[in-house]
Amino acid sequence: MIWWILTYLDNYRPPHSLTVLAETNMHAHLFMKWSRFKPSRRPIYKRVRAVNVWCGYEYIWDTPHLVEQAQPGNTFEHLFGPIPLATIDHVWYYLFSIGERPFKECQGPLIHVPPPELPMPAARIFNSADQPCAINNLVIVQFDSVLYDDYGLFDIAQPDRFTIPAGALYAFGANVSLGIAASGKAYLAILLNAGAAVVRHDHLIEDTGWAGATITLNCQLALKPTDFLQVEIYYTGVGARDIMAYPNFSPHFWIAQIGSYPVSPP
Repeated sequence: MIWWILTYLDNYRPPHSLTVLAETNMHAHLFMKWSRFKPSRRPIYKRVRAVNVWCGYEYIWDTPHLVEQAQPGNTFEHLFGPIPLATIDHVWYYLFSIGERPFKECQGPLIHVPPPELPMPAARIFNSADQPCAINNLVIVQFDSVLYDDYGLFDIAQPDRFTIPAGALYAFGANVSLGIAASGKAYLAILLNAGAAVVRHDHLIEDTGWAGATITLNCQLALKPTDFLQVEIYYTGVGARDIMAYPNFSPHFWIAQIGSYPVSPP
């Protein structure tokens, strides 16, 4: 049956997916077109007694995604998804059935589903094993464990960085402890896009009998999508040092969004 009416519609939008449940007044087999971009529309007119009568809108997509309801055959209830999404994705969709001649869509209303209201992106990661820190070599600190990460800023496939999902103002920092060795100098820095340091701390290690050195950095910076941050350490002295693994503080790397982009979203 083509001329169905939506009697119930619910959107379930957790951070990384969308599920749609709909009910109709008559048996129908529905499909769903959706996109992360709003479609354009054009009015539909029907000629009645020499007068153009407006009947609604036809929505026109660029490259939409097509999903068929999960239930086979014609049903009253129609389930779609879960459809994988990024946390920041907006979604526009409508449900439709296939019409009769000339095989046009019988379209339902256009629905906009915004991203879920979650806390601002934040993450804290650490490494669970000691890492060697060779003398007079720049070392990018690696991480293998996550304390929290709501928005997927850390990807274990790239264990040396945070990747920024959306342009905003962020606060970030790192804490690294070096093990026992002879006197020397060390610095800790956070790099932007594998380039220049955006914050750096130089540390002079004087006592050869001391248990080690701990360096902490903090910074605030406006970052753009796909920007990434890395922790770099450099040591010069006598004898190799390790980057010590202490579960509560070393090596730890953290980030949190603290505001919108200062000028405009990039």
